[in-house]
Amino acid sequence: MKIIDIAPGTKKVSDLIKVLKNRSTPAPDIEHMKKQLDPKKHDINDAGFRPDKPIKTDKGPDTVKVARVSVALQKKIIGLGSAFAFGNPVQLNTEIEKERKDLKELLKALKKVLKKNKTLSLDRKIYKVISSFTEIAEYWYVVPVDTPYKGYGFDSDFKIRVSLFNPKEGNKLFPIWDDKGDFVRFSREFTRYDIDNKPIEHFETFTDEERVLWKKSTTDQDWVEVSKSTFIYKKMPIVYGNQDEVDYYDVEDLIKEVEVLLSNFDDTIAYHAWPKIFINGKVVGFAKKGETGGIIEGAPNTDAKYLSWDHAPESVKLSLETKLRLINSLTSTPDISMDSMKSIGAESGFARKMLFMEPHLKVRDKEEIYIPYMERRYSIIKTLLGEINPKFKSIIDDLEIDPELTPYMIDDEEGALNLMTIATGGKQILSQKTAIARSGIVEDSEAEYDLILAEQKAASQEDVFGPGTV
Repeated sequence: MKIIDIAPGTKKVSDLIKVLKNRSTPAPDIEHMKKQLDPKKHDINDAGFRPDKPIKTDKGPDTVKVARVSVALQKKIIGLGSAFAFGNPVQLNTEIEKERKDLKELLKALKKVLKKNKTLSLDRKIYKVISSFTEIAEYWYVVPVDTPYKGYGFDSDFKIRVSLFNPKEGNKLFPIWDDKGDFVRFSREFTRYDIDNKPIEHFETFTDEERVLWKKSTTDQDWVEVSKSTFIYKKMPIVYGNQDEVDYYDVEDLIKEVEVLLSNFDDTIAYHAWPKIFINGKVVGFAKKGETGGIIEGAPNTDAKYLSWDHAPESVKLSLETKLRLINSLTSTPDISMDSMKSIGAESGFARKMLFMEPHLKVRDKEEIYIPYMERRYSIIKTLLGEINPKFKSIIDDLEIDPELTPYMIDDEEGALNLMTIATGGKQILSQKTAIARSGIVEDSEAEYDLILAEQKAASQEDVFGPGTV
């Protein structure tokens, strides 16, 4: 599709861009989401939401600053979710016949493209952005090189690169699908700065045929074309991912209540942390500071007693623990602190699996977003590889890749070995050579194995002849 055909009849670029700014899904409230992710900008720190306390003093009215305790639970929910989903690399499952060496070479080149673009850390970032701002897009493209590049297993005049369009960084995204559900065009609006550090608005649109970049004119504020490129391979090089709500959407109010509860409790502690004495009557004299066995002297019929704070801390503790438990449960976020792990006996592999069941199920639920995302990414990379290496062009559709997310889990090799030993009736399941290689405590497992065999041979000869035998 040509971009000019999207809105036929429009004469001004500004009218065309108005059409291109339509999107198939509601735009996220980025500023609200940024506020939620920054504890310093939470409502608890807003004097309008939690005003300081007016008091009366001997000198007249005054104001006491109240406690403001903000917690970064939103970041924790998103960070742990990212670690569980992409703590391990995405598995690329394929079925390639032995004689199809060309497909194996294409798969190897695709994996090298992913590695060169650091997609292991890129995937974690993508998860965090989608979970925090509900959407993101990535743009795959080729850049020419001066000398042949050998990083993909063949000589190439181009490198394959990727750029993220992150809403947090000021990118406004405009994805469009047609009635058939096909991703037909994508636009983004962003700001760049000139040499005088003045902001200049830019607008960029992609279709399966071309990419056009405009910028706002500094004179008449109309849009002018900056660059235009054509895609001869007829594929839009954009991967777009989104979800309906942020990961912490269901617990925003609970987090706010936790912050209010902690702030109120902090204020209360400030007033009642040290013993206070209530006196009914007239005080004649006080004991000196630090005086042992000091007393308060009062007039006749004066009564003095300590103010006690008996049940309030327990009720606050119960309320706080209940809210935190609900937050973790509703977002499938486990409490993996050292105290928690010890209290539930999570030293065994089975206990850890039970602890991580909810976040693992959350990863499976997220596959509805990330499996189609990865499939489109691999499709674009295969197409680009076909463009920079013509021998791949006719086979890119023959290579089918099924991506699989592997939820993070702490290794329990001892438990796994015990289970396999029981399953085999107590028979040996690893050779000595394999065990040495997997131990990780020797540099050269082959040499170590040969040395062990030599020592065993020497020991067996000594056993045959016996000590002192002539």
